[in-house]
Amino acid sequence: MFRSLAEIKKLLNTDKVFETTTSFGVNMFGKYLPNITFIIPKDFEENPLGYRKDSPVREMLADMNVAFNGDGSVLFGDFWVSQKGGACFRPKPIVQAQHVLVRINWGGAFRRSYGNFSGGMGEFYFRRAGSNGGGMGNDFFVFPVGFYNVIHDEEIDGEMMPPVEKSFVERANEVRSMFAVYDREQAEVKATQVRAKAQAEVASKAAKEVAFGARVETANITLVARGYKPVEQGEFYFLWNQTTWLYTEENVAILEMAVRYTKE
Repeated sequence: MFRSLAEIKKLLNTDKVFETTTSFGVNMFGKYLPNITFIIPKDFEENPLGYRKDSPVREMLADMNVAFNGDGSVLFGDFWVSQKGGACFRPKPIVQAQHVLVRINWGGAFRRSYGNFSGGMGEFYFRRAGSNGGGMGNDFFVFPVGFYNVIHDEEIDGEMMPPVEKSFVERANEVRSMFAVYDREQAEVKATQVRAKAQAEVASKAAKEVAFGARVETANITLVARGYKPVEQGEFYFLWNQTTWLYTEENVAILEMAVRYTKE
């Protein structure tokens, strides 16, 4: 779906957006922001600047050998420095992305995390974006996908050099595979839930027409007579106590029992 400039500003809640021939540029600059210009396409469905923080993200971050010291979320894409010297990031699906933007949220009244005060681990970009008092904020790192922080400590390791690690390319392929498996499983779960919901609604509609719609209407007669608001009946659900209920024997029986205990 192609978006207009006004739509992008509304979706992202910012006026710091400009339009080029092929893309939108979003300047995410501010106290808690990464100070990066994001380049997003004009046609998209889901928010292209939506960070991920699901289980494969947690596993990837835990396997990078970096003490992030906060709650992590990520955005995949390609990073570069513009001709004017500004940091730029084009969000992409992980299968196409060369880099990962890591956002670490730290601090606050109920947390003891303080983030990182410097980078220096081989990242392409680092920004500590904190409050004036330093009590809360975000750290932003840009790493190549598949990054691993190799630490050699002479006091601990002596002269033994670290073993040859997997290349970032190999690790990146493993990360992409992990995310692909997870996303495929989640898509299958969602599809199963959609099918189950559709089947339940078909059964609910049929049950309403056979018997349960009449039983709900009988309950409504008692409710109205006793000064209560009647239950709203829909095609697949009835609305009662601000909750939607399928037309099933169990749900209608619960309604009927509650009506019996209402006061006149």
